Amino acid sequence: ALGPTKKPGVVRVEFCQGAWLLEPNGAARTRATYSVYTDTGGLIPAFIANHFSQSAIGEIFGAVRKQVTQPKYNAAVKPTPMNASGN
Repeated sequence: ALGPTKKPGVVRVEFCQGAWLLEPNGAARTRATYSVYTDTGGLIPAFIANHFSQSAIGEIFGAVRKQVTQPKYNAAVKPTPMNASGN
């Protein structure tokens, strides 16, 4: 089993899966979309889980914005844009 050992009285996330979609948005910009699905097994009310998910998303994008200013990422090779057919 992955993750820490189960403890009585502690709710653990049963399943969490996320994905990034990065799309060109002009000559020097990228539109980043992050999707995530998390299942706590129904033990945490949706309004509480949603609150923490929304605040975490802001922190994730803040961390990405900070990292892209690092010189090692500015020197990265830029990909060749693809046309609508994916070529």
